[in-house]
Amino acid sequence: MQRLAQSSRASAWLPLLALVVAVGCGGSEGDSGGPGAWSTHAALSLGARQEMGVAALDGKVYVVGGFDESGQAVATVEAYDPATDRWTQKASLPAPLHHVNVAAVGSKLYVVGGLSGASFTASGTTLEYDPSLDAWSPRASMPGGTERGASGVAVLDGRIVVAGGLRGDSVTDASVFDPAANAWSPLQPLAVARDHLGAATVGGRVHAVTGRAGGVLKAALEVLDASSGSWSRRADILTARGGVAAAELSGRLVVLGGEGNGADPAGIFHQTESYDPAADAWRTDSPMQTGRHGIGAAVIGNRLYVPGGATHEGFGAVAVNESFAY
Repeated sequence: MQRLAQSSRASAWLPLLALVVAVGCGGSEGDSGGPGAWSTHAALSLGARQEMGVAALDGKVYVVGGFDESGQAVATVEAYDPATDRWTQKASLPAPLHHVNVAAVGSKLYVVGGLSGASFTASGTTLEYDPSLDAWSPRASMPGGTERGASGVAVLDGRIVVAGGLRGDSVTDASVFDPAANAWSPLQPLAVARDHLGAATVGGRVHAVTGRAGGVLKAALEVLDASSGSWSRRADILTARGGVAAAELSGRLVVLGGEGNGADPAGIFHQTESYDPAADAWRTDSPMQTGRHGIGAAVIGNRLYVPGGATHEGFGAVAVNESFAY
C-alpha cells in the first residue's frame, strides 16, 4: 500500500472549500425526471468546443483547450462570470491540448496533463495560470511514463489528484501534484482501468467514477482514503458512461452526460445521477437540457455549470452553457 507524499503544511487532508459567490440564474429553466433544475446562460464566446478542461477559479468558470467544431485542437482559454453572464478571453495555452486535466488550487489554475494532436498523444505538460498576470508558466511535468489525458481530476487539501486516463490505452495510474512543492507523487493505482471518467472531492474524499476502457463502459466508483493512499470500491453508478462531467454539489457527487449510449440516436446520455456517500447510494436527478459528452463541470456557489461539449458521439462540439442546481 502506497501512502500519499506528506507535506510540512498538513498531515491531514481537508476538503476544498466551496467558492461562495452570489449567482444570478438568468435564462430559461427546465425541471423534470428528478431533483434539481437546469438554466441556460450565455454561450461560449470563442465558439463550440469539447474535450476541454473546466474549473472554477475566483468566482469564474474557466474553459481550457479542447477541440473546436471542426475537430481541431485549440489552445484558447476563456472565463465565464455568472454575475454578468459574460465570457472573457484569457491568455492561451503555449500549445493546443485536448482532453485537458484542469484544476484550481488557491488563486491559481493548473493544467496537469492532457492529449495532443490527432494521434491523441499523451502529454505530461503541467502549467500554472496566474489570473492577476493573465499568464501561464511551466511547472514540473508529470514523470515519464505517467503522462495522460482524459483523467478524473480532483483537489484535496491544496493538492491535485489525477486518476486514470488515456495513454494509448486506458490506465489505472493515479498520482498527485503538490503545487506548493512543485512535485508529483504516485498513488496506489485504481482497481479499474478507465479513461474519460469523472472525479470530485466529496466529504473529504476523492471519488473517481465511471468512464470506459477499450470502448467498454465502466460503472465503477472508487474512493480514495487519503490517510492510507488506498482506493476502495463503493456502489456502482446507475448508468455507466464515458466522457462525463462530475462535481460536488450540496454534499453529493453529481455525474452528468456522457457518450456510448446505444439506445440514443446520437449516442449520448442526458442522465444526471448523484451519489450520497453516507448512504452509499445513487439516485436519478433532473436530466440535462442538452445531453452532451466531452464535458467538464465547475461549481460556483450552489450552482453547477456545464459549458460546451458535444451533442453527438465522437465529434459534434457545441457552445451551449447550462447550469444545474437543487
